[in-house]
Amino acid sequence: MPDTNDLIEERISYEHWQTYMEVDFDPRHVPRSTPCAEHRMVAAMEYAAYQLGQINQRLGRLMELTEGAVRDRH
Repeated sequence: MPDTNDLIEERISYEHWQTYMEVDFDPRHVPRSTPCAEHRMVAAMEYAAYQLGQINQRLGRLMELTEGAVRDRH
């Protein structure tokens, strides 16, 4: 069973990551380090993947609502 401190650190790390992903992407900023090209590329890819996932979730919900509306009309 994980230690309580490990769970707290994991939660803080997740919340920090989620906050970082939800703000507009700044390719010049990588927390806690001087950004090199590789770090900027990785950060951009993670940001793009997160944003695409958010779009996918919203489109999925939109499709569910649209299909439900079409079924209700017939």
